[in-house]
Amino acid sequence: MIEPYKKRGPSGGHMQRRNFIVLLGCAAAGWPLAAIAQNQSFTIGPPANPAAKLRAQEKAAADKRAKQKEKKEECRKRAVTEKITPRERKAFLASCEKK
Repeated sequence: MIEPYKKRGPSGGHMQRRNFIVLLGCAAAGWPLAAIAQNQSFTIGPPANPAAKLRAQEKAAADKRAKQKEKKEECRKRAVTEKITPRERKAFLASCEKK
């Protein structure tokens, strides 16, 4: 910690200079850390694998498509069991799939 010294003279000036040098050293050591912390693309943890990320996105999209297909099939079966007329079936399927 830098403290103001009351004693002026050779030893007092020397201590202030030493504290100033320590302060500069700490600032020089901390500067890169502060620059990295301010970088917005800095991520905590291991770097992301682009191939794994792409596979995960593809899997999520495939799961979503499968779920939509399953929902559509369920609505078609429901339209048959509830005996919806072919004329009304299109509107029924559209409203059923939205739910």
